[in-house]
Amino acid sequence: SNPPRGAGIHLVLSKGDLEKRIRFAGPDVVSVVQEYLDRPVLLEGYKFDIRLYVLVLSLVPLRVFLCREGLVRVCSEKYEAPTVRNQLRVT
Repeated sequence: SNPPRGAGIHLVLSKGDLEKRIRFAGPDVVSVVQEYLDRPVLLEGYKFDIRLYVLVLSLVPLRVFLCREGLVRVCSEKYEAPTVRNQLRVT
């Protein structure tokens, strides 16, 4: 069965909060970090995202590899700013 949407998603409000969560999770946990944009960039009125995959081998010295392939997704409905009426479907 599929887990519910949002399972495993955590909201962090600061760099310190993120660092704590990473330490708590341990070195073997795979994570995706995204920044929420309250005023998203739109493509002709539609939200979109671009996913780039990177492998961070070390922070000091910084060693990062970027995958040549990525992913672009475009929403099928025009963006509406969050309101009380639509807050359950805003992503």
